[in-house]
Amino acid sequence: MNATQRANPASVGIENLAESLEFRTALAEVARDSGRDEASVVAQARRYLHELRSGHSDLVYSWLVRAGRALLGSGYARIDYDPAQVARMRELLRASPAVVLSSHKSYLDGGALTVGFHDHGLPPLTVFGGINMSFWPLGSLWRRANMVFIRRGGDDAIYRCTLRHYLAHLVSQRRPLQWFIEGTRSRTGKLGPPRLGLLVYIADAYRDGRIEDLQLVPVAVSYDQLQEVTEYAGEARGAAKSAESLGWLVRFVRAQRGRFGAVYVR
Repeated sequence: MNATQRANPASVGIENLAESLEFRTALAEVARDSGRDEASVVAQARRYLHELRSGHSDLVYSWLVRAGRALLGSGYARIDYDPAQVARMRELLRASPAVVLSSHKSYLDGGALTVGFHDHGLPPLTVFGGINMSFWPLGSLWRRANMVFIRRGGDDAIYRCTLRHYLAHLVSQRRPLQWFIEGTRSRTGKLGPPRLGLLVYIADAYRDGRIEDLQLVPVAVSYDQLQEVTEYAGEARGAAKSAESLGWLVRFVRAQRGRFGAVYVR
């Protein structure tokens, strides 16, 4: 094991996955079906694995928890959790692997979950988010705090194969996972139709014997008031969605200052 691998255990997991018989066999099938050279398919899959990489740094994670708490605290009096539900979640996560499937009304949702899990002594979630959120400089920090950035849509068989096996790898490590079941923020306040792609890969991991059981945990995050409603109204009138960037983040943080009530996690 080299020094880089010792510093980042996640790189060891990716390397083991890249050399695993199951993954290489699946990539060989992709190469055969697409008529491509197997070596080029494997090289592309390795690049995708590098893009998907995720690790955990206690220092970075604690910094992001503090930042999330400050951001939410600038506009909300509290994050309201049900103690009985927290106790049930703690027992559930001890018993089996789990996926937290959350509603998605705001960019604040992830912070509410991260801060709440930390403050209640629950294990850190490995969070799946859109690659549009991997902008500099926060993308590299989020990757060190259990974030996995994924591409949405598309018809790249190599990417689908790589993501499927990487997800199975994370589940086999019993890391609690989290993503937004709608795939994007709801602009109406109602729960949108589910995006089932990642759940299909989870079912594949179960059928392949990578896991013996898995808990799917629905979570609702709601707000007394939400500043992003103004943005949603503008989009409904035809305004373009703002692209995520460092400048966008600064404007978003400033907009959260106010008195918006409380956040509720159930």
